[in-house]
Amino acid sequence: LPLLVFVFLAQPLHRQLVTKNSRVFATVLLVSAATVVFAVNLLNTIGYLSRFEASASYNPRWSPEIYSLSQYINEHGLEAQGIICVDWGLHNQLHALAPKKLQRRMHDSWPTFQTIAQKDHSTKGTPLTDIFPKGKTLALTFAASKETFPETRRNFLAVLASHPQLKSRLVTSFWSGNEKIYEVYEVERSPTNRPFLR
Repeated sequence: LPLLVFVFLAQPLHRQLVTKNSRVFATVLLVSAATVVFAVNLLNTIGYLSRFEASASYNPRWSPEIYSLSQYINEHGLEAQGIICVDWGLHNQLHALAPKKLQRRMHDSWPTFQTIAQKDHSTKGTPLTDIFPKGKTLALTFAASKETFPETRRNFLAVLASHPQLKSRLVTSFWSGNEKIYEVYEVERSPTNRPFLR
């Protein structure tokens, strides 16, 4: 668009100039200005396009691998009693990409896992039966070093290790290039009558 403006302005200006020297100077000036504008636009366009390259690095919270994770959850989520997001930055995206029947099973549990280690072990704290109902639960988290709040993943793994009622396994991981971004755990609570609180 700026180049078209230069063309339309250059013609009447070129006719108004009387001497040959002034016409040559005006032509050189306008061509130089048009070249600079074209070069700046070209550099901006190259900058925008470079952001779309497959090798571009992403903040883990905004990785395009969220679509692969969402597809996996949408295919396997109905087999689980619940789907919990262990860290901040997962739930809203996955909830928006999930079908309505699956959205009801999704829970954002990062506040619980962020503070669960601070609770007094001698008193009743957060009932983990709410987070892990009987049966299978899918737990989604960022890979190590990709967490928003590192303590959420650490506390989640500590809860799994300290409660024998919870059987867990890493089901799958999602990678972007050579970096692991997301992990999906399957957590199964055995149907015992013993309540467990943290």
